[in-house]
Amino acid sequence: MFNMEKVYCGNGKTISGTYGSFDALNLDVDTLMEHSYKAKNGKRYVNILVSDRREADKFGNTKKITISKPPEQKTEVTTSQHSPDRDDLPF
Repeated sequence: MFNMEKVYCGNGKTISGTYGSFDALNLDVDTLMEHSYKAKNGKRYVNILVSDRREADKFGNTKKITISKPPEQKTEVTTSQHSPDRDDLPF
């Protein structure tokens, strides 16, 4: 994998359910949008990493979630931050 910048964006924990265990994650959507990037196919992406914490925090969270983005990708301003992207203009 390539060297990436990491940004903290949430947490989670493993929960046992009727059909087995699963990870319940809480994500900061504003941070996700702020650090998303547009790929060559025109779609927006966010690279998310989920890792185990050494020990649970006071809320019982056992997972740490970070966003990573390739260093060559620049964070693009989203419509929630500023006016719509201008790269679709004909000139």
